[in-house]
Parts: sequence; C-alpha cells; structure tokens
Amino acid sequence: MPLAPILRGVFVRRVATLLTGSVLAQGMPVLAAPLLTRMFAPEEMGLLGLFVAASTILGTVSTLRYENAILLPRQESDALALAVLGVGLSVCLSLVAAVALLGAGEPFRVLLGLQPLGSLWIWIPLGGAALGVFQVLNAWQVRSQRFKTLALAKVAQSTGVTAIQLGAGLVQFGAAGLCGGQVLGQLAGIAVLAGNLARDGFDWSRMRFETLLSGARRYRRFPVFSLPADLINVLVNQLPLFLMGYYFGPVFVGFYALTQRVLAAPVAMVGNAVLDVFKERAAADFRETGSCRELYRRTLGVLSAMAAAPSLLLFVFGPELFAWVFGEQWREAGHYARLLAPMLLVRFVASPLGYVFYIAQKQNVDLAWQACLLVVTAGSIVIGGLYDSPRLGIGLFSAAYASMYVVYLLLSYRFAGAGAPASEAA
Repeated sequence: MPLAPILRGVFVRRVATLLTGSVLAQGMPVLAAPLLTRMFAPEEMGLLGLFVAASTILGTVSTLRYENAILLPRQESDALALAVLGVGLSVCLSLVAAVALLGAGEPFRVLLGLQPLGSLWIWIPLGGAALGVFQVLNAWQVRSQRFKTLALAKVAQSTGVTAIQLGAGLVQFGAAGLCGGQVLGQLAGIAVLAGNLARDGFDWSRMRFETLLSGARRYRRFPVFSLPADLINVLVNQLPLFLMGYYFGPVFVGFYALTQRVLAAPVAMVGNAVLDVFKERAAADFRETGSCRELYRRTLGVLSAMAAAPSLLLFVFGPELFAWVFGEQWREAGHYARLLAPMLLVRFVASPLGYVFYIAQKQNVDLAWQACLLVVTAGSIVIGGLYDSPRLGIGLFSAAYASMYVVYLLLSYRFAGAGAPASEAA
C-alpha cells in the first residue's frame, strides 16, 4: 500500500484533533468578548494588551528557544534533557527579570514602556515563566504524539482565562483582574500537561547536569540564531501596542488589543494546531529523506483554503461587525481589523510552514529576515504616529507585514528540500 495516503490520513486526523481543541479553546474568549467589552473600558483592555505583550516577550526569551529542538534528537533521553533545560531556563530567567524590574525601580520600567501598567508589572515575570514552561511541555507532547492532551490543555487554559476575567468584570476588579486571569489560565494549561507527564512516571530530577550541558551545546544554534529571530518576530507583533501607547494613548491601544484578542489569537491558535502536526511529520520526513516538500505543499493548500473566506468577510464588513458585536464604542477597532485582514491571511498561511527553517537549520537566514521585518513594520507605525493617524500606521504595518511573509513562504519552500537531515547537524 502506498505510504502517502496513509500519512495524509494520519495528518488530517491529528490536525482535526488539535483543531477541535483550538476551536473550543478560542470559542470561549470570542463568545466572552462582547461581555468583556461592556464590562471593561478600552483603556483597561489596552492595559491588558500591554501586559500580554510584555509577558510574551519575556516568555519567548526565557527558554532560549530550546523547546524548538525537542523534536530533533533520535534518542528520547536527549529530547528529555532539552525539555528539562527549557523548563529550568524559563523559571530561572523569569526570576532574574522579576529581580531586575523590582531592583531597577520606576525609571527602568518607564524605559521599557511599562509605566502605564503601574503596579500590574508584578504579573509580568509570572506570565513569562508560565508561557515558557507551557511551550516546553507543549513541544514534548508533540514529540510523544499526544495530540488529545494538547487539545485538552488548550481548552483548560482558555476556560481558566475566560472564567476569571468574566468574574473580575462582575466584581469590577479592573485591569488587574484581566491580567491575573491571563496568568492563572496559563497555569491551568500547564497543570494538564504536567499531570500527563506525571502519570507517565517521568522523573526529571534524575537528569544530570552534564547531560543538560551536552544538549545545550549540541543545539546551540537555537539560542544563537533562533532566539534573536523569534524575539524579533515577537517584537514585530507586540511593538505596535507599545508604539500606539506612546503616540496615541491607552484607549487606542485598547482598540488594537481587541482586534488581537478576537482575531490574531484565534488565527494563531488554529495555525498552531496545524503547526504541531506539521512539524512532527516534517521533521521525520526530513530526517529520513532530506525533504518535506510534499507535506509542505499539502499543508499550504489546507491553510489557504481555511483563511480565504474569513479574511474577505473581515475586510468587507469589519467596522459594522465590531460595532454590532462589541458595542458602538468599538467601531474604530473594526476599522483596524479591516486594515489587518490581508496581513492576518498571509501570516496564517506562512507561520506554521516557517518551522522548516528550524528543521533545515537555517536559523541564520530566519534571523536576517526577522530583522528586516522588524525594521519595516516598526517604521510603519512610527510614520502613522508622525502623521497622528492610527489608521495610516496600521495600514502600512499590515501591507509591510504581508509583503515580507510572501518572501518568507518562498524561502521556507526552498529550504523544505534542502537535503540535510537536521538531527545530524551540530
């Protein structure tokens, strides 16, 4: 029997499993958003956006991106060492960040653009650590092909965030309730993933330091190249919040943050469901044959078909939909959503396929591309600020982002047939 139809069937089933969990997980925040926009003012939603941006940046840095290498080793013990290393780094570096934010005082927080958060900055280290640990455990479950567990963890995370934030709105707890709910929900997802590992009888405490150090050295290209590239990518996505806060104030940050909550987050979650399956199968194909282009083309087609209709609907009816669903005061956010529709479409298609850069060990190329992306997108928001026009800034941001991701697609397809098994690279 030909192998390709079997692989297609397995691939589709795994995507469906994660996609079901993603739909359930994202359905709750989307359904709760009309309530939250009536419980919280745009300024409070803007503070939540700034908090999520800061904790996401810290979470990206905290693991040094070793979780992206967990799928590559042939030996299970080597992969486990990378998982232990990632968790340890995430906790330790988040503690260092907490000490730095506390010890350096208010001037340092102003320099980082965290001044609008006030005392809410104390949630950032915990949020960063939670995100880092979740990413590591997520990668381990993907290697173990436990896609049902991943789906359950995402639902638990989303349920926790939504329930706590709605509760905070009912008791008028303000932005503190929004930020606290975000962190506690992340911890709920971690609990599901960690509980599964405990049932498997894993004892990470027996891991020797020499083994961790060996894994860190072997996959040093991830902190050297992938970390700067991924950090730049996160900055590209989060920097608009800080720049809009600087030029236009927290209210406009709230408008932009709402589009992120109801559009970008679900797009990322669905894309990640495909990514979690794609990277496991693509890494295996690349190890065995030196190419994963067949799977790449099939995944590209699936993602394009999924994204086309929603993006068109958003582009045509964005302002009207936002005003009807979230209240008239949020119509401006609908204009932002319309402008961001092309960017969301291209990013949805290109982002999961970008894992090819890791498989082919082309992190240096990814780093250069990410640096260019940061420059052109940050410049777009700055131009909007100089002309005192949020819409101009967001429109230029969307156009620059989409154009750069077309280049990303072309590069990743080329590297999908690069022919060098990643597991053998030093």
